[in-house]
Amino acid sequence: MKLSRNILSMPNNRVEKMLKTKRVNILMSVLVIGVILISMGTFQVAQNTSRQHYLVSYSGGGITQLQLDDTRRSFTASDEVDDKHLLDFLIDEALLVERAKALGVVESDTTIRKALSRSLIDQASREAVAEVPSTAELEAFYRNHKALFQSAEKTRIKVFLLKENSNNGTQVQAVRDRLLQQENISEYLSPYISALPSGYINLSALPKYIGPSLALAAASLRKGDVSQPIVVGEKIYLISCGGYIESQALAFAEVKDEVLLEFQRRQRDKALRNLLNDLWDKSSITITEQLGFTVKDIQQGDSTDG
Repeated sequence: MKLSRNILSMPNNRVEKMLKTKRVNILMSVLVIGVILISMGTFQVAQNTSRQHYLVSYSGGGITQLQLDDTRRSFTASDEVDDKHLLDFLIDEALLVERAKALGVVESDTTIRKALSRSLIDQASREAVAEVPSTAELEAFYRNHKALFQSAEKTRIKVFLLKENSNNGTQVQAVRDRLLQQENISEYLSPYISALPSGYINLSALPKYIGPSLALAAASLRKGDVSQPIVVGEKIYLISCGGYIESQALAFAEVKDEVLLEFQRRQRDKALRNLLNDLWDKSSITITEQLGFTVKDIQQGDSTDG
């Protein structure tokens, strides 16, 4: 049996060394690495392939030409690798995977279960976006979802921190009135250093510069407005708005790349939903009465969760 070879005897050939190294890693991981490799696509058993199309058959399945080609591509162009060494590696992996299945490792190891689930999700995602949509399809998608492809709201504001001795209601309102009239209020201000840009800034970026409380107040201001006094801790602020730019729909040509990304994201989501629905429909799932709900309750709840 190949697994009884002296795996520490490394040949001079670079490719053989790489393959031997991979085998050592698999063996030292006691079957687990083999299962993770199958989940990540290094080795995939073609369950629906006729046995006559297998290059190598074994009790649990077989190795196809596609799998052999995929494995060969994992090596660099400078590696002189032959089919014998590649099949040698793939058969070892296959036997380890079959052994792991027999031992129940696939069912019991949470890392492997997550890796297998991730692999199926990735496969469904790749298939969903394998065909690039036409420009006409993207334009139709853009027209139906224009609200997603708009320029950001922008504002130009100044933030003022009042002196402590100005922190009574009457005095604060007087300062606000002077600011509305664009009068000088420097005598009422404490030193305040803000990282705000001098020009327009996206509303969504405001919390990063001035914090959530001030950003929330600033978001409602339009050109010429001055906020009501904003209390943050023991400090009182005023905000004035020197300009505001509304969000506007962008032309398809400006956002074509973003449209494609959103189109593909939805295609991936749809493919995953279809995959899971199909798996549920083909599975016999029962839930103990002690839980007080049924499989249908779970499915209905999932369909309304977002």
